[in-house]
Amino acid sequence: MALVQISSDEMGKWQGDLHALPKTAPVAIMLHGYKYRPGDRTDCPHASLFAAEAQNAIQRSQPWPKRLGIGTSDRPAIGFGWPARGSVWAAWRQAEIAGRALAEVIDALKAAAPHRPIRLLGHSMGARVALCALARCGQGHVHSAILLNAADFTKNALRAQARHAGTSFQMINVTSRENAVFDLLTELCLLAPLQSERALGRGLEGPHALTLRLDHLDDRSALAHLGFAVPPPDRSICHWSTYLRPGTGAIYRALLDGTLRPDVLRAALHAARCDGAEPQTGFDAQVA
Repeated sequence: MALVQISSDEMGKWQGDLHALPKTAPVAIMLHGYKYRPGDRTDCPHASLFAAEAQNAIQRSQPWPKRLGIGTSDRPAIGFGWPARGSVWAAWRQAEIAGRALAEVIDALKAAAPHRPIRLLGHSMGARVALCALARCGQGHVHSAILLNAADFTKNALRAQARHAGTSFQMINVTSRENAVFDLLTELCLLAPLQSERALGRGLEGPHALTLRLDHLDDRSALAHLGFAVPPPDRSICHWSTYLRPGTGAIYRALLDGTLRPDVLRAALHAARCDGAEPQTGFDAQVA
């Protein structure tokens, strides 16, 4: 098994053995969100989200490697842990520090194997860690980034995209209306109204970005056309819906190993949306 655990501390110093990863296969880097902390007695990500096997019964903390089918010799993965405890404002600041550490890890991976694709998958504030890293790492060093219910703003996503302009980099922004309350809290708690910021839950499109709305019928139809069955939402509020929803693991697995290309997903979404109603973001549909 090629599953490597990396931990970053409050100063942005990281530790872990990257040499255990094969140099010929794409590498997926997993990024957790708020409340986890490496080494914590109850909320260590390496003993829950990033573990090879389940260590507890909490559904939202069930191992991602098994859910995504990664962490193997042909689908190697890194679990990147960072200190995400304390207040939401403290974790927000810490995510930027962790992003700097992640950028160093990405650049080290590329230095060791320049042709190895690197793909990121981050949930909530883990998406912010990814965006901060993308704004600092070498241009084109990351092939794609999957952001699940991202706790960050469009301005930071656009800055990260600009860093990789002219490359094949793609950002997949996954949203659903179950997260609308959390998107609103992200804007209110982090003073976005005073800075005219918009949460990524409202959507993001562009040459290097697409938004996949799991609550929207047309988007689920596009996924079905590609062979991925995802049911409609079964609850009103859930911050973890973008990875707990049945069928989502298969989508992310295909994006991470390259069997589903972002341009193919973009074309399918465009075709389905043109045939259906005008899409709404999960955020706007919930708070309108």
